[in-house]
Amino acid sequence: MDGKHQADHGQYKVRLERRLASVINGFDKDYEQISGSAQNDKLLTFKSLNIDHEFHFYLFSQEGELTYWSDIDMVPDFNNFSTSKEYQLLDNNRGIYFTKLRKLTRNNKDYWVLQVHPFFDKVEIDNEYLESGYNPDIFGNDRFLLSGSPKENYQEIHFDGEYLFSIFFRVGYDPPGKSINHTLLIFFFSLLGLVLLIGGGFVYTLWSKGQKNSCNHLYLYYSFLCKGNYAFLSFSQ
Repeated sequence: MDGKHQADHGQYKVRLERRLASVINGFDKDYEQISGSAQNDKLLTFKSLNIDHEFHFYLFSQEGELTYWSDIDMVPDFNNFSTSKEYQLLDNNRGIYFTKLRKLTRNNKDYWVLQVHPFFDKVEIDNEYLESGYNPDIFGNDRFLLSGSPKENYQEIHFDGEYLFSIFFRVGYDPPGKSINHTLLIFFFSLLGLVLLIGGGFVYTLWSKGQKNSCNHLYLYYSFLCKGNYAFLSFSQ
């Protein structure tokens, strides 16, 4: 791998770790709500756990019995994750999820709280407004591979020094937001070409009629328009 690709991959890693830090902070805020609601009720019930939350979560008994689920579209199997890891990837027939696992004690009884954030949706959705595949809030496209353990040539992702998972950025990977910038560039140059095409003929007509002052004003206007669009694109990146 050449120096440029190494630098790019290093930047991708930093951006991904920042986004995951935000996800983990969201996990922690939700957990405070979960543990707080549990303390106010003698029993853990669906009613007591019916709280506002950002991320879906599930409660299991120490024996692995599912006692609460906030989402019915994906219900994880207790055997699909390790109780010895706080952070891990959960891979099942619905998708790949980033998870955080911890204990919750209520009335001297311990539960496992599993919080999940989708990385990749494997389910095909027949709806033009919903998309399956990679999570665009985390990844720019699907040109990546994930591993739940360290692997050669993979970037190791950490949070506060703790290992989360590994990722391999394949050729053609873009971080989130880059595809939007590409779309903006295409739109900008298409619009600019249209303006110049229409305006060029108008300027020529004015010039041929001797209205040079009007031509100069139009030239200044087009210059301002181009600089304004360029500044907008630079800011969006």
